[in-house]
Amino acid sequence: MTRLLSLAAFAIGALVILWMGVAVAAGHLLASVVMLLIALAYFTGGAELLRYQQATGALHEALNQRGDVELNRWLDALPDSLRNPVRQRIEGEYVGLPVPVLTPYLVGLLVMLGLMGTFVGMVETLGGAVQALEGSTELSAIRDGLTTPIKGLGMAFGTSVAGVAASAMLGFIATLSRRERIAVSRELDQQRDSRFRHYSLGHQRQQTYAALQQQADALPAVASQLTALSERLGTMGEQLSQQLVDNQQQFQQRVQDDFQALASSVAESLNRSLADSGRQAGETIKPVVEGLLAGLERDLQQRHQQFDDAAQARLEAMSSQLEHSAATINTAWQKGLESQQSANRELADAVGQGLSRSAEQMAADSRQLLEDAAQRSAEALQAQRDAEAERLQQWQAAFANAETMLSAVARSLGEDAETRNAALNSVNQQLLEQQRQQLEEQQAAEQRWQESVAARSTQLIDALQGQLQQLRDEEGQRGDAAVSRLETLQAAIAEQLSQQQAAEQRWQENVSERSGALIDALQSQLQQLRDEEAQRGDAAVSRLETLQAAVASQLAELGNSLEAPLANLIESASEAPRVAAELMEQLRGEITKNIERDNSLLDERRTLMEELAKLTDGLRDNSQAQREAVEQLLANSGDTLKQLGERLGDSIEQRASQLAELGDQLAGSALELSGVGETFAAAVQQFGDSNGELLAALASVEHTLKESGERSDEQMSYYVAQAREIIDHNLLTHQDILARLQALTDSAEQLELNMNAEGADA
Repeated sequence: MTRLLSLAAFAIGALVILWMGVAVAAGHLLASVVMLLIALAYFTGGAELLRYQQATGALHEALNQRGDVELNRWLDALPDSLRNPVRQRIEGEYVGLPVPVLTPYLVGLLVMLGLMGTFVGMVETLGGAVQALEGSTELSAIRDGLTTPIKGLGMAFGTSVAGVAASAMLGFIATLSRRERIAVSRELDQQRDSRFRHYSLGHQRQQTYAALQQQADALPAVASQLTALSERLGTMGEQLSQQLVDNQQQFQQRVQDDFQALASSVAESLNRSLADSGRQAGETIKPVVEGLLAGLERDLQQRHQQFDDAAQARLEAMSSQLEHSAATINTAWQKGLESQQSANRELADAVGQGLSRSAEQMAADSRQLLEDAAQRSAEALQAQRDAEAERLQQWQAAFANAETMLSAVARSLGEDAETRNAALNSVNQQLLEQQRQQLEEQQAAEQRWQESVAARSTQLIDALQGQLQQLRDEEGQRGDAAVSRLETLQAAIAEQLSQQQAAEQRWQENVSERSGALIDALQSQLQQLRDEEAQRGDAAVSRLETLQAAVASQLAELGNSLEAPLANLIESASEAPRVAAELMEQLRGEITKNIERDNSLLDERRTLMEELAKLTDGLRDNSQAQREAVEQLLANSGDTLKQLGERLGDSIEQRASQLAELGDQLAGSALELSGVGETFAAAVQQFGDSNGELLAALASVEHTLKESGERSDEQMSYYVAQAREIIDHNLLTHQDILARLQALTDSAEQLELNMNAEGADA
């Protein structure tokens, strides 16, 4: 419709110009020039408006495309004059679309050209009339002279008609074109808020603000989760410390019970060893003592038999001597001989009974010696010496009764007793020497075994202490490395936050600068437009006033001479400035409306800039609050992890000190190592369980931080990655500790087996 109306109006204007040119300007050079200028200005404005309408139509067709489009490809289909303004309009900047530049000027120019043709034609017409009036005084001559100038007025007003018609049609076409452009602009604004919404900077800011709002809403939940996690870690630490205390008490109780059992087993083993040693010694000396006693019994029997034979021989010799001497003193000595024989028989019986008692006593003493030799070998030997001394005294007492008669027998018996005593003493000395040597060898073997056990225990304790010290150093280094890594992570996050804040600050400054520059440029351009329009209006008014004054003066002069004939002419001429003034008033009203609309757009942009500034301030405050929350979160996480590392270090040091004390207690005996190994394995199992709980808690921390990191930006993901590395490092460290403890347990069991084997060999 707009295109048809524009073509119809353009055709009407062209026909009017052509009609006036053919009717008025034929044969008149000046009128022809003015009509050509009017036609040139009219067609120039029509061509500009045609291009303007074509650009509007291209934009309308692009907006009517269906489906999703890509912005750059869609903009490439638009004319060059509309690409940047439409892009800026879609991105949210309130930029006006291009308007015709020459048409407003050409509309005024066409009116001015029509007026100029009118005024020039009037000047020539009035000049011809003056010449006709001055050239002759006859009425017919004056009438003929005025006919031609009055006909020239048709040419003058014909240019005005052509100029006004062309200006009206061109202004009408411009109005239709601008109305179409305004409609397309409204459609563009509607599709900007719907179809091209995701390309708008305002929409992107809203999405950013919504994301920041979601992140800010998620931060309290993350903080509460971290608080719950810290409380859970504290509770786990307390439970772990309580379990460690309970396990330590149970461990000490088990160690005490093991030591008591070890002491009782050592006492029993020593008693068994002493009993076995005494039994072995008794069994060893039993054949010797039995052989010695058998030899003594045989010797005593032989001595007794020899003594009986010697006594019998001596008695027979004495009997024979007495019989030889009794021949002389048979009667006197018969009674003495009988008494002597009875005394000798009594002495022999007494000696036999004494020897029998001695044999019985010796057998009893030997049996007693055999029974008590395992425990009291020295006392048995002393009792044997005492018994031998008593027997010697008994023998000496018995022999003293027959000293006078049997001195030789007594001396021989005394020599035999001394010989037997010497033999018994030598045998006893040999037995005591052998037993003392065996005891010394056994004590030396036990001393060597104890020294070997002490040396092995010392070596084991030194190895345990070295391994524990190495574990302490490695765990301290790992803890320091973890703390330094956390500090580095915190510094990197703080640096990235500061960089992000600086980038946001620079972006806000750039936006403020661009907005300020845009506002200044708009204000300067609007002020320049106001000044130019005011200058143009003033110039037009001054020119119109000058022309009006000149025309009034000339018409007044002409009216004095041609008042009646030219009354209608003056009236029609006076209408032309009024029409021009009305046109100028309309132009001025249009310019005023444009200025007011530009001012309203400027106020709207200023309001939007204020809202943008408020939004920027809110975004800055939210960013600051978010940064503070993240810093607080990082500080709390760093403190929690540091406390956890310190607790782990203290727990490991406590375990190390306990292991050191346990290693000091290992020096008592080799049998103790089995109980220590079992207790140590239980402690390792409990430590592994606590590490498993700790790893589960850290896994939950990792999961929580991962979920929070998915809602945040790259800083939180970086933090989660670093936390995962620290957890893996701690897991590898704990596995290394468990492997080392298992190796120590295996070495302790191997040492225990070696010491048991050496004890069995000893």
